Amino acid sequence: MRSRIIFDTSGLNRLADSPDMEALMASLECFEVILTAMNLDELIATDDPERRERLLRCFKRLASRCKIISPPHQLFRLFAKAHMHNPATFNWQRIDVRLPSYEKAVGRTTFDDELAAESRAQHRETEKQWKEMWRGLRALHETIFAKSPSDRPTNYHEVVVMSTENTESLWSFGQWVYREAAELTFDPSIADIKAFLEACPPFRAACYGVLMSWFNVAMKIVPPGERSYSAGRSDLLMATYLPYCDRFISADDPQANNLNDIAKEANLACEVLSFAAFENMFQLPTAR
Repeated sequence: MRSRIIFDTSGLNRLADSPDMEALMASLECFEVILTAMNLDELIATDDPERRERLLRCFKRLASRCKIISPPHQLFRLFAKAHMHNPATFNWQRIDVRLPSYEKAVGRTTFDDELAAESRAQHRETEKQWKEMWRGLRALHETIFAKSPSDRPTNYHEVVVMSTENTESLWSFGQWVYREAAELTFDPSIADIKAFLEACPPFRAACYGVLMSWFNVAMKIVPPGERSYSAGRSDLLMATYLPYCDRFISADDPQANNLNDIAKEANLACEVLSFAAFENMFQLPTAR
């Protein structure tokens, strides 16, 4: 079997911009490249029309020989529905997550400025609401940690330990995502969620991504005068795709660092590489 590669949208940007793009495109023939609906949605939102067209040409070339898989919210719905139907026979790898409609449309559809503006506005609003939700918890956490400073996690691993051994936070996040995906009016049991996270690595990766957002926005201490270099909602949702590939390529350092931590803590057999490290896999004059 060929090694599977998924690009973050930042990685696709770097691929399109690389002076070695043609050589890299040829080298990618050796791999199974998997594209995601999130890639296309984010490329469509590119502000500059000429750049948008350039990026989409690169994407379309890959799409002509690669499959495109569903966005995370659709994956969660597929997983939850299949699991509810028959937990005993649930197998996430047997669920068809391919998007033939995207694959057919991408080659013949024009993505104009109006659609790009709508996509950008929707993305910004979603990111804003996501951050506001976690910032709303920060004041509560600050009150708690002021009384007991030693309880504040200082890194992601400590958050995972706190959320799985000292509290039920991870399972609560899993209940929340599962309930919304399956359109339930009740929470599944903690025991059922634990079993489901074990049986469904993409869902597990997404829940560990929620933990990362919780840490990044609601708990992490950033020294005065410094910026918080942390991945946002969309970048962390990409964790959902990690079990579908052997290598995930990102040109966004905060995302790559966060996803590496998620892969390690969630026990996912995926290597997260920077785009520079990906280029260095090949004997290219410019990359050297």
